[in-house]
Amino acid sequence: MRPALRHLARAVDLARAGRPGSARLAVAEALALAPADGVVQLAAAHLLHVTRDYQRGLAALAAARRLLPAAAPRILRRAAACAEGLGWEREVAAADRAAALAPRWAALQLERAGILARLGRDHDARAAVLEAMSLAPADARPPRCEAARVLTRAGDLPGAAAHWHAAHALDPSACDAPAALADLALRTGDLAAARAWTARITTSAPDGAAAAAFLHGLMAMSEGTCPEALAHFDAALAAGERAGPLLGRAEALLRLGRAAEAHAAVTRACAAAE
Repeated sequence: MRPALRHLARAVDLARAGRPGSARLAVAEALALAPADGVVQLAAAHLLHVTRDYQRGLAALAAARRLLPAAAPRILRRAAACAEGLGWEREVAAADRAAALAPRWAALQLERAGILARLGRDHDARAAVLEAMSLAPADARPPRCEAARVLTRAGDLPGAAAHWHAAHALDPSACDAPAALADLALRTGDLAAARAWTARITTSAPDGAAAAAFLHGLMAMSEGTCPEALAHFDAALAAGERAGPLLGRAEALLRLGRAAEAHAAVTRACAAAE
């Protein structure tokens, strides 16, 4: 099993658990072990991007571009996303000006909250969500869902869960709320709650079966049953290439000692995240 991939898998776990700083440290360890591996550089760039370390993400992409010339178009698209991340400060200034012009517009306040969360300004993001939800109708489901997503990014998992509960009450047939609540339960180590919410996912709904399979895979990984987890991740991928199941698949393969296949899964995950 390649040590660099083991560090990347740990970084995925840490990022999923809402620990971006620790995830970035694990990425740095992976890069130190395999500085000449283009796939490791590309996977590291993706993880640095999602943990909001845009400058180091661009540096990893520059290394990947040198090491993987055939992947240049995909790498340049990811570089553009990282560069956009460096410009979020300008975006929040623009959102502040827009909010001043339309202070009673809940959707605009939520957009501003999302930008603040991407910048790591978690306290400001939570305050912006609170302001937005004071303006949104109590029975409006989309603002509840967006507030929950922003609060998850900002690290307020209890707040996110409260909004997902409200969204679920407004439409019990939608699969996004129970899937999100199952994911939040997994982040806090509550497997019983994760199973209960996964069971509520309407698998006949669009993406419901894939969401349930992915969550079953994460639960199996938590219990250390990697072959079972791998089967669930493969079932989730039957609905299409997605970064989450692919990264889960890579982690399961690593734990099973199938490093080459894990390497391939990480490459596919980076492509799916474009």
